[in-house]
Amino acid sequence: MGICSTKFVFLLFLLSAIPIAYLISLELATPPTHVYQYHSSGWFRECAKWDHLNSRFLVSFLEGGVAQLSLPKGGEGDDSTVTVLEELTVIKDVDLAGNGSLGIVVDHQRNRLLVVSTDVIGKNYAALAAYDLSTWQRLFLTHLSGPSDGKSYADDVAVDAEGNAYVTDAQGGKLWKVGVDDMQALDKVDSGPDDDTQLRGNRSIGQLRFGGTPLTRGAWRRKGSTP
Repeated sequence: MGICSTKFVFLLFLLSAIPIAYLISLELATPPTHVYQYHSSGWFRECAKWDHLNSRFLVSFLEGGVAQLSLPKGGEGDDSTVTVLEELTVIKDVDLAGNGSLGIVVDHQRNRLLVVSTDVIGKNYAALAAYDLSTWQRLFLTHLSGPSDGKSYADDVAVDAEGNAYVTDAQGGKLWKVGVDDMQALDKVDSGPDDDTQLRGNRSIGQLRFGGTPLTRGAWRRKGSTP
């Protein structure tokens, strides 16, 4: 019995050593293409977007906030295949402390960054904020959900050609729409099953169409917001 246990442990060690050695070799090998690395002030980074007009990456923090990683002037810097960038925090709102910054999207047409703010642990708060890409001044903060609205987990955001933002609720299966002008959240309730709806588990989500065409099969109700 002891010999079998020893062989099993040795085999398990051997099998686990192979993928570990492979991962180490990948880390030590010279990358075939250019790679950007950066020094971070924390461990948990949620979402990253490329801002091509300003030659920088924008990264959201799970603990709340957004940083920029600007490329060196001249593009990729030296002739090496690895460039180390510095993380510079540009958004850190005191009134949103305790909430995570999850999905982000760059809206170049309106020179703004949209950021989803979520109570990651308690799932009792959700909001969408917009920031000026040049000054990082907050343009608005739209509350999507609070403790009295039930559990929610605002996760990601997309924007259409008209500037309307759409935020997904990974917890409640809802979709919020935030208008570009009135800064109001329109909460989409679940639509009934029909020939143009797609079923997701026990929930039916109306077919989404962007670019000026309204979303189909869903009643929208207006929710309050604060600038």
